[in-house]
Amino acid sequence: MTIVLPALAMSAAAFAIWLTVRIINRRERWTKWTAVLVVVAILGYPLSVGPACWFSSQTGIGARAVTVLYVPLLSAIDELTFPTIAWEPAWRIANDYMGLFATADWGWRVRPGWNEQGEYCGETTWEYSPSPH
Repeated sequence: MTIVLPALAMSAAAFAIWLTVRIINRRERWTKWTAVLVVVAILGYPLSVGPACWFSSQTGIGARAVTVLYVPLLSAIDELTFPTIAWEPAWRIANDYMGLFATADWGWRVRPGWNEQGEYCGETTWEYSPSPH
């Protein structure tokens, strides 16, 4: 995971530069639509987690799909919040957004991969589900 995120970030930056050059130099219509789709996807993925959680908690359908689809987003937020307390408000805002219209007993359950002494004890796992009774 240490090398994957920087590699993806570099690939995305290279793609954005290439697409911008194509838009400016050649003025091709498909490049403009591709840029619009990329922006919609980048904004749509994090914004769709709230409605997905709301739907899943209200209907009881798709909890596993929500878990699989949004674990990368939660892991990224967790990676930002774990080393420093400065990102704590970002996690609080995201958690409030995901639970805004969700049923009260539903939420994200996490088993941290680190113990209180900061030692690694296994991979952090996430699950969106109702609280155990």
